[in-house]
Amino acid sequence: MKKILFGLIVLLPIMMSCEEDESKVIQTDLAIEAEQLFATSSALSESSVFALFGWDNYQNLDSLALPGCPKVTVNKSLKQITLNFLSSTTCEPSNKYLRTGEILLQYDSLSNTPDSNVIMKFNNYKSGPYYLEGSRFFSQFNPINVLGSFNELIIHSEDNTLTTQVSGDMIYVLTYQNGDLSSIESSGEIEGVNPVGRVLEINITTPKVQKMSCFRQNLVQPSAGQETWQVGRSNNSKVTYSVSYETSATCTTSVFAILPDGRKLLLNPSE
Repeated sequence: MKKILFGLIVLLPIMMSCEEDESKVIQTDLAIEAEQLFATSSALSESSVFALFGWDNYQNLDSLALPGCPKVTVNKSLKQITLNFLSSTTCEPSNKYLRTGEILLQYDSLSNTPDSNVIMKFNNYKSGPYYLEGSRFFSQFNPINVLGSFNELIIHSEDNTLTTQVSGDMIYVLTYQNGDLSSIESSGEIEGVNPVGRVLEINITTPKVQKMSCFRQNLVQPSAGQETWQVGRSNNSKVTYSVSYETSATCTTSVFAILPDGRKLLLNPSE
């Protein structure tokens, strides 16, 4: 009888240990994961417009013509543009996309068409609550078509607790009206690693349309387009988010995501 009781006493801690292990399984908050993916997608869309604005357009440009009202420095001999977003600059207010830091644009100094190759570098550049670190490359092979690429670009949060690393290839189609850039359509594929180390993929399934008239008002969300976001899980499985950009007014866009569990989430309720 004593042996049986001893056996029961030994087994109880083992059973309790198994229950504790099961309780430690972390469940992903799909809404938070969607918000992180949205921040990544937005940061890439927002910054690309500055590179696609064009060398000629930056000549004698009033800084107020760009969102964030950067100080624009033109070095014609080196074919360089520096956009310095000074926090002290008086500018059209926007709580969502306040900018600080610098963007350096290096244009092709060996070509008669500087826009044919552009390197965009970020120097402590911050848009909203996220910083960008690294470089992006743009190659314009005709007046309206541009290829874009980036490798291991870093997007990290203000307190540096969340870091996303992405690489990607993009195609941009430029539209002009009366000689001025009026809109940009973007499509492409992005892959990387999210803040918790999971593989992510962003595919623009229907081109995103960025109107320059809205961008100048610091309304940076595309007026149309669709994306598919995928995030890796265990056992090589993936979950999928379907995202749509829907214009409700001239420059007011609602961004909706269908979560993997079927719920619909408005990602930009304050805009």
